Amino acid sequence: MTTTKNTEVSETEALRADLENTRQHLADTVQELSRQLNVPRRIKESAAQARHRAAEAAGTAGHRAADAASTASHRAANVASTASQRAAAVAGTAGHRAAEVAGTAGQRAAAVAGSTGERAKQVPGLTKQHPGITAAISGVVAGAAAVWIAGGGK
Repeated sequence: MTTTKNTEVSETEALRADLENTRQHLADTVQELSRQLNVPRRIKESAAQARHRAAEAAGTAGHRAADAASTASHRAANVASTASQRAAAVAGTAGHRAAEVAGTAGQRAAAVAGSTGERAKQVPGLTKQHPGITAAISGVVAGAAAVWIAGGGK
């Protein structure tokens, strides 16, 4: 009989523990349902979360835009500086070559033909004879135009 009494006591304790667990679960469920049914508070919570996410997104976007603008500005300044230096170098070199070629071409043209019509007929031939010089003159003109355009036409 002692065994039966111990079994009954342990069964009673098990039922009490089970009852306590059920009560706790029921209390949690009621609390959750109460929270879910409190619509004004849920709306406030949702609005606060949305504001927080929007502020974070705006901050991130602002930082990205500032970084992109800074990078673009630096790249543009570097490209402009390099282009300006190259244009100046090409213009200087091409200017000297153009002056030399013009002097030589002028002397040759004067020596070869006496009349203006004769000289005009020889220009295409001289261009073909001196393609490097022609390219240099074209480069000077293009470089000067680029510098003029980059300077705003001033």
